[in-house]
This record gives sequence, C-alpha cells and structure tokens, in this order.
Amino acid sequence: MTLEAYQIIVREHPQLRFLRLCVDMWPILGLIAAKWTQMTNHHRRNIRIGQQAIANHTREEA
Repeated sequence: MTLEAYQIIVREHPQLRFLRLCVDMWPILGLIAAKWTQMTNHHRRNIRIGQQAIANHTREEA
C-alpha cells in the first residue's frame, strides 16, 4: 500500500490509522518471508541428506 492510498483511507475512515504500520512494515515483511523460504529450503535439504545417509547406512549393513 502506498502512502497516498493510506492517506485516502484514513481521510474516509479515521479508525483505520493503524494501517500506517502496513505502509511502514511491508519491506520488513518481505525480508522475513524471504528468510523463512530460505530456512525452509535449508531444512528440506537437510532432511534429504539425512534420509540419504540412513539409506546408505542400511545398505552397508546388509
């Protein structure tokens, strides 16, 4: 949401002043979402590596 959109909304609905946080926070929320995706991908990769290690160990025992 742009600052201009925020000003229009607040002019018509003063009770929605809390939306200012949305204007200020959107870049930070984007960074958090990107970091979450990065962490999730890292977690998935670790699970795959762990599953492969278990499979290799099981084959070695047989």
